[in-house]
Amino acid sequence: MAALTLELDPNLVDRVLDSFPERGSWQVKPPRHEPGVSWDLDGTSGGVYAFLLPASMLSQRRRMKLRSAASIGPVKLEFCAHPRNTVSVNRERMSVVYVGRTHKLRRRLRLHFTMARKTSRRPLTVAQVRERLLESDLAGTVKLAVKLMREHTTIVFYSNELSGVRGVANRDVVETSLIGKYMPPFNIKAEH
Repeated sequence: MAALTLELDPNLVDRVLDSFPERGSWQVKPPRHEPGVSWDLDGTSGGVYAFLLPASMLSQRRRMKLRSAASIGPVKLEFCAHPRNTVSVNRERMSVVYVGRTHKLRRRLRLHFTMARKTSRRPLTVAQVRERLLESDLAGTVKLAVKLMREHTTIVFYSNELSGVRGVANRDVVETSLIGKYMPPFNIKAEH
């Protein structure tokens, strides 16, 4: 079988990044949505997505414990809303708290809103937002974290040209670039 050749498309990447979070083909889903339902996605679309919280919820400094190697000891990250990690969505200041990428966008977004917990020491990607809400004391239980997500998170996602096997390289660059630009605290992990 011949190897598949992926191609980085700097023009596409620039177009996607420059239009974040509301222009171009980015889709915005405000709070109180039903995750994964009636979104303009087929079951196989891949893409990049971001979870946003109202900046007012993060106006005070928060701390969350990061997972770290035993030799390092406990590590905490302190964060709050900052002009560097906020964007305007529907004329509201929102903090970018998590950025992800996946090859099955609708499935991944639905899983973020489930009550599944990690079963090993390795965190579940789909539990990242919930777990960080708990660790930063924004929610006291998994149930309250999911409720907070449903009632307060805005989700933005981009699929189109980033979908499919050929979109893998560009999805990766877009995700990494958004993380570098907006410094979403829920993406931060301690070194192992």
